[in-house]
Amino acid sequence: MNNEFIFDNLIPQMSRAILETIPVEITIIDANDEVVACNKHTKRIFTRPLIAMGRNFRKCHPEKSLHLVEK
Repeated sequence: MNNEFIFDNLIPQMSRAILETIPVEITIIDANDEVVACNKHTKRIFTRPLIAMGRNFRKCHPEKSLHLVEK
């Protein structure tokens, strides 16, 4: 068992179950600033349409809020 990082030992189904059940919204951005995934949180503050996948995250937010998003 690898003890460096506890999540290294999770199978994909376990990781997905965790991400889908924790009570927070999660959006994953890759090294190119593109949206690559988000969880299906049932009480989202902001909806994440499927068209957001693969887009630069800056294009998914109103310009007036970008300074907050980029923090």
